[in-house]
Amino acid sequence: MSQSVAENLAKSLSLIQASNFKDALLLLRKIIGEESNNIDALALMAQVLLKEKEYQEGASILEKLIEVNQKNLLDSGALPGVQTKLALCYQNSGDYEKAITTYINYLFNEPFDLRINLEIAKCHFKLKNDASASDYLEKAKKECEDSVEFHILSAFLAKEFGAENKLKKHIEALASLEPGLKNQLQNIIFNSFKDDKPKEVYATVKKYSKNISNDFLSSIKFLIRD
Repeated sequence: MSQSVAENLAKSLSLIQASNFKDALLLLRKIIGEESNNIDALALMAQVLLKEKEYQEGASILEKLIEVNQKNLLDSGALPGVQTKLALCYQNSGDYEKAITTYINYLFNEPFDLRINLEIAKCHFKLKNDASASDYLEKAKKECEDSVEFHILSAFLAKEFGAENKLKKHIEALASLEPGLKNQLQNIIFNSFKDDKPKEVYATVKKYSKNISNDFLSSIKFLIRD
């Protein structure tokens, strides 16, 4: 590593610590232009891109980081963490197939992280593979009883498969997690799910947004598929 690259790395780190991500990215791109396999620059750039929600470019940088540093990542135990970040980038870029593959590769190294199954279920749901989504939700169940998005997606799929008792159970679980879900709103959501109207559910819940968490609202919006 040249002295100028080392100095620019130090400067980029200071910029990141000061939350000046725009200038940090400019400097990191300059470093990678000079040393395309610079592991430190790639790692810092991936960190900034995820903070800035630049998921497509983040995926490219993480792919490169794994390519040039896989052995060290594996030996140090850091590979699974990089894999989940890469899968998240794929997922948020709408590349659900790649996200699923990457999450499954992660589970090969971290088989007890059952919450990852929820992310796999969400990817299958967006691909309209509802049976697979339901299977992965079942695998996630033990770790996700406190998860709003788990119960919302489970409720919707219970409706898809005609399991009204399961649908009711998940709506009741949501009511315990969301104090703002009064009986009237709970019934509206239950009936809207039964009628397969996620847009109607979302529109209804938005009216009560002062009493509902952002997590709940975004999880309802997630159900709207093209």
